[in-house]
Formats: sequence, structure tokens, C-alpha cells
Amino acid sequence: MYASVRIYRSLKNFDEVVRRVETGLVPLLKGVPGFRGYYAIECEGGVDVAVGLFDDEEGARASNERAAAWGRENLAEFSDGRPPEMLAGRVLVAADR
Repeated sequence: MYASVRIYRSLKNFDEVVRRVETGLVPLLKGVPGFRGYYAIECEGGVDVAVGLFDDEEGARASNERAAAWGRENLAEFSDGRPPEMLAGRVLVAADR
């Protein structure tokens, strides 16, 4: 399993961003082969993190590309222009309930 991780340090109005992500980005990501899940996390200090899980590295990287393009088109008004930090990697430990 692979994860895509995006770290945002410049988003404003996170509630509206979440609404747009749920209705616009998540359906796009579900179309990426090997999609397993998506999580948006509101952290302290104005940092927000998005994590997507995929069967393989290709899916994780494709999701970062799709999310970056979608974000430029749909979230520009909520950002100061700094792009998110984007990472993709192999999940080494996974635990479920």
C-alpha cells in the first residue's frame, strides 16, 4: 500500500475548503486506480494535511498530480499562493481496529 501526503500551510476558511474537497476532489481521487481512502486533517497552527491511500505508488503519485491541478483551479481564493508540500511513499505499518 502507498500513501500520498499533502501538507498545506496557507489555507484559510478550512470549513469551505473541506466542503469543496468532499464534493469536487474526492470523486476525482476515487477514480484513481487502486484508491483505498482519503483523509483531511485539520492540525494546530494553521497546518492542514491530506492523506490518500492507494494500492501502488503510481496511484499515490497520480493522486498528488490530480489534487494539485484541482487545487489550483478550485482553492486559489483560500490560499496565499504557496503550494502544498507533496509526498508519496510506501506504507510500512498499517493498523486497523
